[in-house]
Amino acid sequence: MLPNGIISLTTDFGADDPYVGIMKAVIVGCFPNVRIIDLTHQVPAYQPDIAGLFLGLSCRWFPFGTVHLAVVDPAVGTDRDIILLVADAHWFLAPDNGLADEIGRHVTILARRRVDTSRPATTRVSSTFHGRDIFAPLAASLAADEIRPEDVGPVVPELAPSSLQKPRRCGTRVEGEILLADHFGNLLTNIPGALLGHREAAAVQCGGHSFRVVRTYGNTTGQEPVALINSFDLLELACPRGDAARILGLTPGEPVTVQVSG
Repeated sequence: MLPNGIISLTTDFGADDPYVGIMKAVIVGCFPNVRIIDLTHQVPAYQPDIAGLFLGLSCRWFPFGTVHLAVVDPAVGTDRDIILLVADAHWFLAPDNGLADEIGRHVTILARRRVDTSRPATTRVSSTFHGRDIFAPLAASLAADEIRPEDVGPVVPELAPSSLQKPRRCGTRVEGEILLADHFGNLLTNIPGALLGHREAAAVQCGGHSFRVVRTYGNTTGQEPVALINSFDLLELACPRGDAARILGLTPGEPVTVQVSG
């Protein structure tokens, strides 16, 4: 793969503090012709596996040759590793704290390399802001094609595992859970649409609520709770034109069961 000069950014830094802007300034200082795309900076704080989920599900829409930089790093400054994942169409730079492993659940990974941080790109490395001092300069060098993946460090056989649970199918019953609530209060689950079979015949239960499976948000009236397959091809629970998380009192980790038609 040849890099295309695009870097995507995924963090839990939010929009109130200067951290994202500083990372972008470092990237542009290293690679003036870079193009930066913000995937999101609203990952729930300290949840690297959710960042891996977002990036793993979203990267297919980025141009071939994009370098993806993800920083959700509660253990910054410790001996946790930094990982470069090499896929056929993209490269992913992330801490080894479940984030990289979750990306690999959604993308075919050709190589996993541990970044050698004994030779930092900057003369001073903060113990609390590796996004600025290690990740950003390295992502810029990769995107500018100044270094290749084989230059960053050795191959590693395995990664720290993601904490996100995988759904299970037992006969005609699928068991999963809520992963998160989005900006609208829609509840994203870990159940892929492919497990539902004939979707309209599926019966969805969660937190004492029953959900009718519909094709899209407009196929209901009022705030009737419904289930649908969203744009990531995952089962979603929603109250159209309403905040399902608030209305139904459901939170991440809540079990979801689906009785499928076969």
